[in-house]
Amino acid sequence: HKSAEIFLGRASCCIYKHPECTNEIRSKLHRQQGKLYLAQNKFDQALNELAKDVYCASLFYGPESIQVAPGYFYAASVFYAQHRIEQALAFYDKLVDIWFKFLAN
Repeated sequence: HKSAEIFLGRASCCIYKHPECTNEIRSKLHRQQGKLYLAQNKFDQALNELAKDVYCASLFYGPESIQVAPGYFYAASVFYAQHRIEQALAFYDKLVDIWFKFLAN
């Protein structure tokens, strides 16, 4: 995990030095940081990063886009790992809704 932390730390510095960076790129960075924190069992930090991911992805793609769906999936995974089943199921439901709408079109 150490090399991932170094890489993501450098990526964060680049993004913060360039405020013109798109929300698409910000979303991807926050998602990767959230996934790293999930793997490290740093659940509060993971949820914080994944919330930022969903926010940035929603701004860039729209809140019902399938591009936002992975953020909901990983957030649900964090809640599941914390044994917060009701919250996990709510996020999985949102994920299913997004994919259903996408596939119905």
